[in-house]
Amino acid sequence: MSDKVVIVKVEKNAKNDILKYAEESLEKDKKNYYNPLDIDKKYISQLLQNSKDHDTFIFIMIVFVNDLAENKLNIEGFYCGDANFTDENKINYQIRKYITSKLLIDNFISNSDIDLKADFKKKSYLLVSYSKILYEQLKIIIYPPYEQPSNSNHTYKDSYTATELSDFAQYNKDCKRIVGILDEQKNRNEFQRDRERIVNSKAFRRLVDKAQIFTFTKGDHYRTRMTHTLEVNQIAKGISYALNLNIDLTESIALAHDIGHTPFGHQGERTLDSILKNRIKIIEIPKDLEKNFHNEFGGFKHNYQGLRVLTCLEEKYVEFKGLDISTQVLEGIIKHTKLKPKNCTNKCKQSCDQDCFEISAFIEKNYEALLHMEFKNASTLEGQVVAIADEIAQRSHDIDDALLSGILSEENFMDYIKINSMKELEKSIRESYDSILNSERPLIDKHALFRARIISNITNYLINDVIKNSQNKIKEFQYKYNIYDKCFREHLIVFSTDGERINNYLEKIISKIVINSSDVSKFDNNAESIITELFKAYYNNPRLIHKDYLKRIYIDFKNSNNPDVSTNIIDFINGDFKLVKYELEKITKLEIKRTVNIDDNEDCEIRTYIEYWEKRKILVRAIADYISGMTDNYAISEYNSIYHKS
Repeated sequence: MSDKVVIVKVEKNAKNDILKYAEESLEKDKKNYYNPLDIDKKYISQLLQNSKDHDTFIFIMIVFVNDLAENKLNIEGFYCGDANFTDENKINYQIRKYITSKLLIDNFISNSDIDLKADFKKKSYLLVSYSKILYEQLKIIIYPPYEQPSNSNHTYKDSYTATELSDFAQYNKDCKRIVGILDEQKNRNEFQRDRERIVNSKAFRRLVDKAQIFTFTKGDHYRTRMTHTLEVNQIAKGISYALNLNIDLTESIALAHDIGHTPFGHQGERTLDSILKNRIKIIEIPKDLEKNFHNEFGGFKHNYQGLRVLTCLEEKYVEFKGLDISTQVLEGIIKHTKLKPKNCTNKCKQSCDQDCFEISAFIEKNYEALLHMEFKNASTLEGQVVAIADEIAQRSHDIDDALLSGILSEENFMDYIKINSMKELEKSIRESYDSILNSERPLIDKHALFRARIISNITNYLINDVIKNSQNKIKEFQYKYNIYDKCFREHLIVFSTDGERINNYLEKIISKIVINSSDVSKFDNNAESIITELFKAYYNNPRLIHKDYLKRIYIDFKNSNNPDVSTNIIDFINGDFKLVKYELEKITKLEIKRTVNIDDNEDCEIRTYIEYWEKRKILVRAIADYISGMTDNYAISEYNSIYHKS
């Protein structure tokens, strides 16, 4: 395919069969010939002196009406497809679409800067353009959305395992992928490939500058989303090793479990969710929907977003979008925290608090069945390990950060754990404290060492509790699952009753002392303001969004299942400025009526409402994608740049 566009103009009422053959090519999906006039054949002959001009090119047949009263040629539409020149200087073409959208016609005229009278030589009806921008825009309009190849039934060899695995572990042969077209590799198994795809992703690298609880301005010693991820990974691998589970799969899930997280910790997540659920009013909502708005945009949750990042937003391969991560890893990511899927009846919509999330807003339909959304826990034990490792890491490092910040003193912490349910843990921490006080080695910072021992004791206690209890649960388990797909419907990787009490109590301390502290409240307040103002700016003027996301929105429109959306699109980067501006205003501001009484004459108007509501939803999701992918520093920089803050 070249970058050449061959344009032919044809008068609608001309006494020839040119348009009849074009329509036949479109309807019957067949090739036809266009026989140019002699003057145009000479033009073609000159082009064919370059051998490359035998290549396939884009073919446009403009249909116009001669307005004698106004003395101008009005374009009614254009046929478009692909073609090549024959040795007889004819055009062998296949029409794929007939465009009547005013938006597309006006943008084509603007980008090609075509004048049907001035640009064609006298008695000529053919013109050739070599504009790459025009070519790329027409290519997206003409051809159907790219369909990803799929070999989801591919079976992998069990060629390598790091350890002798339990029967309950996932083996390499159990790996499932939606695409699965890449050849297997001899030196690494499939879950190792997942791990390396994740570690080499842009989203993973950005975790280094995303806050856990405390802002980066507090200092370098506080956890970021990246250091939290590495601690979860370390804990999860230790548990998996003790239970003879697949460490490569465990590590892949652990490293990616927070890959969909926002800047500014959970407050960034909560703010995006509130905007998408219309609690923070930025998005124009149809008036007939506003009173009963029920999570029409799907909400925002980082575990759901993690799936979107890995299956859609990251790009590394020519053949398919996303990273084609195994469904075992994807399921572990979405189930490392509470699911809360949207599954509401009409009755519950009346009083629903919208505390749910629509998975179809994040991931394509063909993934859902393989993620076992019918039950809450991960169906692999490796996925269950990561979920509990996340709990353990949060308990230990949140207390560490609280002690470091001074929000929680060592004395207060020791006082908090002097309760019956904490006796065993309190004893081990007290012994560590005594050993520090009685140390004969000169210590640089006894307080820092005591904090380290507190965290080590908490982590070790909870890990050992999980391992021992899970071993007992697995022994008692009576294969209530399909041995062939290893789909565990029961939660087997869990704390003991005592361990659960201690975990919950430590979480209460964090919530009471840390989450409610003035330091965290100030950080959360600033985070909400920045996220809200960024979303408002991008929604009110989408051209502020990075060009990659504008291109993504354009392609998402093209890929829409609604034909009115997919056939009425404009390139937001290279399209005509006035047309782009007007189209974006309609997408964001058009008053949409969702439910109206109409007769047949108003059908076109209703289709417009549905079209622009769908476009609005795509735009809103893209803005959420863009903001959620930002690091803390980049979000602050964007906010300052847009609002001229010093």
